[in-house]
Amino acid sequence: MRDSGGKSARSYFQSLHNDARRFLQTMEAYSAELGWGKWAFNQNTPGQWELIVHNSPFAAGFGASEKPVCSAIAGMLSAVGALIAQTPVSVEETACAAQGCKHCRFLLRTNKASDSP
Repeated sequence: MRDSGGKSARSYFQSLHNDARRFLQTMEAYSAELGWGKWAFNQNTPGQWELIVHNSPFAAGFGASEKPVCSAIAGMLSAVGALIAQTPVSVEETACAAQGCKHCRFLLRTNKASDSP
């Protein structure tokens, strides 16, 4: 997902003149229409972003699970994160609707942010 989704994401990012803020706003605006649930990004600290996903189709389709199941979103976020941070990022799904959570939550961190105490 990261590689194929990454090509599409890169194309959109470039069409927005590599403007990270506009890119994330565009993703938030169209994620639900594209069938990926309703997305909302927050930048917590430099090098770290949070994504909240309401109505994840992956969690809904999978059903109840003890572990997070939205790996397709995590893969896409790896590509998106690398574009906006201009460096590789790590992505972790920390909450999932399939686990009974209200929404799915992902953390994106640059290597520098994930190495910090």
